[in-house]
Amino acid sequence: MEKRNYTDISDQKNETKKTKLQSAESESEIDESSIDGIEKLESKTLDSELNSMYLDTVNRNVLDFDFEKICSVTLSNNNVYACLVCGQYYQGKGKKTQAYYHSINDDHKVFINLNSLKVYILPENYEVLNSSFNDIKAIIDPRYTLKQVINLDKYNPMAFDINHNKYKPGFVGLNNIKANDYINVIIQALAHIPMIRDMFLLLPNNDGPNSFLKSNRNNTLQIDSNPGTKKTSKNNPKSMKGVVPPFEECSELIKRLSLLIRKIWHPHAFKSHVSPHEVIQEITNRSNRAFRLDAQGDAFEFLTWFLNTIHFDLNGTKKDDSSIIYKAFRGYISTTTQRSKDAKTRRSKDDPLEMNYENDSETKTGPFLALSLDLPPIPLFRKEEDTVIPQIPLVSLLKKYNGTTTTETKDEVKTFRIKSLPKYIIVHIKRFVKNNFMLEKNTTIVNFPISNVAFGDLLSMDSFYQNENISNADKSRLYDLAVNISYKGNTNLQDQNENAAMLPSAIKSSSSQLPGELNIQDGPSLAKVSGTGSLVSSTVAPKDSKSNTPTTTVLPLSGQYLIHTKDRATDQWFCISDLVVEQIMPQMIFLTESCIQIWERQEL
Repeated sequence: MEKRNYTDISDQKNETKKTKLQSAESESEIDESSIDGIEKLESKTLDSELNSMYLDTVNRNVLDFDFEKICSVTLSNNNVYACLVCGQYYQGKGKKTQAYYHSINDDHKVFINLNSLKVYILPENYEVLNSSFNDIKAIIDPRYTLKQVINLDKYNPMAFDINHNKYKPGFVGLNNIKANDYINVIIQALAHIPMIRDMFLLLPNNDGPNSFLKSNRNNTLQIDSNPGTKKTSKNNPKSMKGVVPPFEECSELIKRLSLLIRKIWHPHAFKSHVSPHEVIQEITNRSNRAFRLDAQGDAFEFLTWFLNTIHFDLNGTKKDDSSIIYKAFRGYISTTTQRSKDAKTRRSKDDPLEMNYENDSETKTGPFLALSLDLPPIPLFRKEEDTVIPQIPLVSLLKKYNGTTTTETKDEVKTFRIKSLPKYIIVHIKRFVKNNFMLEKNTTIVNFPISNVAFGDLLSMDSFYQNENISNADKSRLYDLAVNISYKGNTNLQDQNENAAMLPSAIKSSSSQLPGELNIQDGPSLAKVSGTGSLVSSTVAPKDSKSNTPTTTVLPLSGQYLIHTKDRATDQWFCISDLVVEQIMPQMIFLTESCIQIWERQEL
């Protein structure tokens, strides 16, 4: 018999055990890795399910972010959330907050923080990261790139709101809450001046005092990527003068105005109109309730105050390039004044007084933001069959600034001569005259062409064209109409607002001055407005200044302001009256009773 080799058998068994152990270990490793993969997959699935939960409850049709961001229960503006189911504003998201109670009582789960734009599910209180909320975030706080802003005047197609209504971005109606149409037209006008519009569209991209906005030759505002080495100190206010502040450090008025203009030009809006409620609230507070939504005021008075306030809030100084307002609208005018008794003797009662240059006269040169034009007075007696509306060419009214036409006041005779013209000229046609009984409107129609008006012919050539620092673009004498603001309605004594007669005013003026001729005594001198009689200071009062002088002009509630402006991408003119936006032929614009016009200089 053969002897078994027990040693070989034992080695064989050991190898078999090793093989089984290795196979078992590998199987366990596979099981562990597969379990980890399954757990990760399950967690991802859970996260995606959590991020997509309750999305079907979001109702975009009821969302409206144009109103002041305050809690609808506590009226607090701290840590406010918007319910994306019903559109109401509530404070907080923790326990014992109004948003928490609302989520439990009404079973509304989805909320968005109106500051950080983060979305949360309540009462579970976890953040939702889902790209489907991007359109809502863009409605709350629209942002623009430099390329988008540059292309606004080149390509501006029609857009559709959430209800598939067609609208034109930039040409949307502003809600007239009660009588704030005089504020609406001024905001619309500034939103269609490229220099002003571009700055406010790009202002949120300005994150530091050295990352300010600058304008190039074509007046397209850009963010300065190479701001230089000049350092500014936040503790030294003087070092910040003339520098656009970071967006977070801007005044509340600048922030709200920027947001409103960004919403006006937003191409993906939920509705085809915007409410200016937030801006008007801040305007009411800053002007000491002189300009408010329940009493219709004079649009030019508001424009004067608004431009100077924006200039002041943007750290503007007396220098011409210290703010975008002065860059766009500031020019210089020379005024020669002579006492009436030193002027030449009238040939007849109807002849105007003429300057007598042999006698003493005084000449002053100062800045202006607007030019006032005087309409011929309304005839005191008119025949019943005389139904013809008086008309006058714009060129005839501009003769006031040719340096020879005299303007008479009580004891003085004045002539005006323009020394330099800005990029945009604001023209104020005085239609409202306040007598002892009522506010009377002059219905004379001003005839004007839409383009090629030679404002440059009013310039003093020796003081303008000899200046070597002026570029060729600044030497253009022709201007095109950019904005036309008209007033529609009658002025009847029965229509006057009795309660508005004692409105407080943000600006002090004498009772003898007409609307738009504002003489402010408080605050730093910032600008001047050319008007009948003299160059009158038009400055902005400090933020905490108070004035109780009841001099704000209140117009009849039966009247209404409207604005004409042009889409530069298609050369189509639009008429905007509150929420009504209509196309209009340019030949029809001068038929309206124009009050304020903004003319833009042509580029050579």
